[in-house]
Amino acid sequence: MSGKKVLKNIAMCALGILPIFIFILIFALSSGKYKDIGAKSIYKCDYISFALNTKIKIYNDTEDDLLYAVEGNILKWTTDPLTLYDEKQNHKKIMYAGDSLNFFSQDSHSIQSLPKKESLCEMEGKFSFSGNSYKLYINNTYTGDATFNSHSTHGEVKTKTGDLIADFYRKNIFVKDYTVQIKENNIFSDETLLMIFASFVSDYTADEEND
Repeated sequence: MSGKKVLKNIAMCALGILPIFIFILIFALSSGKYKDIGAKSIYKCDYISFALNTKIKIYNDTEDDLLYAVEGNILKWTTDPLTLYDEKQNHKKIMYAGDSLNFFSQDSHSIQSLPKKESLCEMEGKFSFSGNSYKLYINNTYTGDATFNSHSTHGEVKTKTGDLIADFYRKNIFVKDYTVQIKENNIFSDETLLMIFASFVSDYTADEEND
């Protein structure tokens, strides 16, 4: 075999291996890292998308008990709110996250209880190439931050003093299901934190749909 043919074969093999190498590299770089934060509650969240809607089923840690469901529209130009249902109370509406904080931006949300419509959290979305983040307010008072990495595989909710109260994790960019850990805190209820994370999931899913 001539030297040119050997080089050609090597080049062909390299071209065949390169896409596999790139896939492995992207997979490795985008994989989330699960860490135990000493949570009081752990939720397994099963993401389901159909047509133009999104649905998230929220289970306990062992995934044998359906606790909540989140349903809503993921289209960026609509303001159809995400609604949280308590499955232990026969699919009762208990909370929603609308866009009333900023009508023109899905990345800002106002989370309210139902049926009282008590304001529980306002989320002011901030986009950056290093990852999305939200300023969190209660009754217009800055309370903390929700921050996420650029691959949307890991996120945290911290108080304004930097104390970690909740953690978001999904295995990699190809897996939509995610896990939420929540620590003891006197700021947000578990349901409010679940809606903060669900709002983020809706936002980045809408961004992907619109790309």
